[in-house]
Amino acid sequence: MSQKRTIRYARKPLNVACLLLEGGNAWVFDVINISATGIKLRCQEEEFAQNATVGRQCNLEVIISDDFLLHVKAEVVRVDGEEMALRFIRIPEEQQVPLWKILGEHVDKLDT
Repeated sequence: MSQKRTIRYARKPLNVACLLLEGGNAWVFDVINISATGIKLRCQEEEFAQNATVGRQCNLEVIISDDFLLHVKAEVVRVDGEEMALRFIRIPEEQQVPLWKILGEHVDKLDT
């Protein structure tokens, strides 16, 4: 019996804010880490953390710097207390190169 191995890109710790937008609502999160395929957030808003469900889709605005705001569409893949992991569903083409620059050496490394 073969086991399916999931490719998991290395995550870069990042200490910035993130705005999660969904259905006309907005919530503020702290970014824990980011990779080429997803992001891990810490919820600042108890209301969202209590209602977060796997499969929920949203838009994220990650405030990287005064010069760069990363816009992506994401899906919740794991909820653990006040922490939530999301996978990127869509990264606009014009946002990809700046994201790779932010990730630096983490962009193509895999977790072992």
